[in-house]
Amino acid sequence: MDLKGSIVIKTNRGKMYYIHQYREGNKVVNRSLSENKAYELAFQLEYSKHDDYEEFKNHQFETDVQFGMNLFYLFEKSRNYNKRYCFKTIQAFLYDENVYGKVLALYGLRRTGKTTLIFQSLASLSFADYAKAAYIKISPKDTFRSLTKDLSYLTEHGFQYIFIDEVTLMKDFISLSSTLSDIYGLRAKIILSGTDSLGLMMSKYDELFDRVIFIHTTYISFKEFSEVLNKNSIDEYIEYGGLMSIESKPYQQNQIFSEESVNEYVDSAIAHNIEHSLKYYQDGDHFGALYPLYEKHELTNVINRLIEDSNHRFAISVIEQSFKSHDYGSLKNLVLKHPDPKYQSSLDEVDEKKIISLLMNELSIINKEKQSQKVDEQVLNEIDSYLDLLDLCKEIDVVRIPSFFVEKRKLFIQPGLRYSQAKSLLEILFKQPKVLELPIKIRLFLKEKLLSDIKGRMLEEIVVYQTLQSGIDAFKVMFPIGEIDLVSLDSQKQETSLYEVKYSTESHPRQSVFLHDEEKLSILERAYYPITKKAVLYRGESKHIDDIDYINVEEYLKSL
Repeated sequence: MDLKGSIVIKTNRGKMYYIHQYREGNKVVNRSLSENKAYELAFQLEYSKHDDYEEFKNHQFETDVQFGMNLFYLFEKSRNYNKRYCFKTIQAFLYDENVYGKVLALYGLRRTGKTTLIFQSLASLSFADYAKAAYIKISPKDTFRSLTKDLSYLTEHGFQYIFIDEVTLMKDFISLSSTLSDIYGLRAKIILSGTDSLGLMMSKYDELFDRVIFIHTTYISFKEFSEVLNKNSIDEYIEYGGLMSIESKPYQQNQIFSEESVNEYVDSAIAHNIEHSLKYYQDGDHFGALYPLYEKHELTNVINRLIEDSNHRFAISVIEQSFKSHDYGSLKNLVLKHPDPKYQSSLDEVDEKKIISLLMNELSIINKEKQSQKVDEQVLNEIDSYLDLLDLCKEIDVVRIPSFFVEKRKLFIQPGLRYSQAKSLLEILFKQPKVLELPIKIRLFLKEKLLSDIKGRMLEEIVVYQTLQSGIDAFKVMFPIGEIDLVSLDSQKQETSLYEVKYSTESHPRQSVFLHDEEKLSILERAYYPITKKAVLYRGESKHIDDIDYINVEEYLKSL
């Protein structure tokens, strides 16, 4: 087979044309191609020069290796999706000649866009580089030995860009991972992807120490969420959280948790992540205090209890107390504030015990008497550290006045997980006969109150954490009576800004009551810098009323 020439792209009036350009004698020939034919020809132009081209095409790989035209079919749909911020880091790695001997690892929970990033990276390659690229999809039956045999064959045949998806499914990955950087990382650019975030993190501090560039995909800010998914609603951010897709559906055309319960996701994506990593890291020696929970399948119980706790306490009492839904308790209090007695009594005849029982079953939560394994401080500390490594749980500062004691408060920063627990409660509640008997107006009221209450609490946490993540010195302040949701300090300008965070779409004087409390303001100004900004972050339009800025919270988060 003797092919010649190259493929060039020409643009006319915004449309791309693919041309096979080659010489015949002194004449330059331009042959038009369809896009898929252009990709097919790109591979043929590169490998037809090899004597064993036909043999190579028919080679039996031990893992699932895709190259040539098959890559085009993989990335055809996802290449035009908006790209996550970390895409630039992948591009820099692919074309930086000084990083050979290292690998790049994409790690994060399921449905956070790892495979999409790989496909977009493949689509970004030039035709010449595309011809030297391969994609390997690992399955649990694959071994590291089978992978390295395929890598040897590929690199011997000139492949320069090799993407290995779900690499942590191999049981022997952690213990042998340095082979990828030390041998194959010198021959080609190797990009790894793994759902088992903890496994990749363990390899970073062990086999791949100082030989890996990490990109974590689990956490996504509202600003990135808005730009990547073209969704500007804080409500959608709370409902989707950091999860970019449902299985087998493009991440720009989905709705979170419509196909599986929160418990199934926590169990498979978080608890299993921890279990899988500990099982295969140094022959299971690092299970520590978590082994009994792993063995008795009670790890999900602990994690879901910690997520559900409204005060974010990593405390034994959270695990051992009889389960009571904070969301349902809050809903009962909210209906009592309604002026109409019919609304106030709407939950009086509902079987609360049954609702709690069904919710516990949904979330795999069990009470102390049924827990076979004791949970102590060591267990909680280990779970805390693993959730932190998984980018699920982070700390913010809460300053308590007048002592100025700084309390570290844990937040679950993937909002979709927390919101879905409330959604589970809602679905259970609205299946109860006594609720179904209520007038439609009351049922809609209950739904709106439950979801807006949980979203309101989550919105405050989202604002504080993402302000902190943007590099601003930010924290929450609590007084003996009242609190200010967000205090931010600008040390260069020596200014203090105060914010209240409200889920409301309407402005109201009571939203800024603490921003007008002269005693509280005086305490803060003596401790920090002069207060130059007082604002309410809410879902309405940005405007200024008296000395208070009302700022649309979506605009605020996108400005960070």
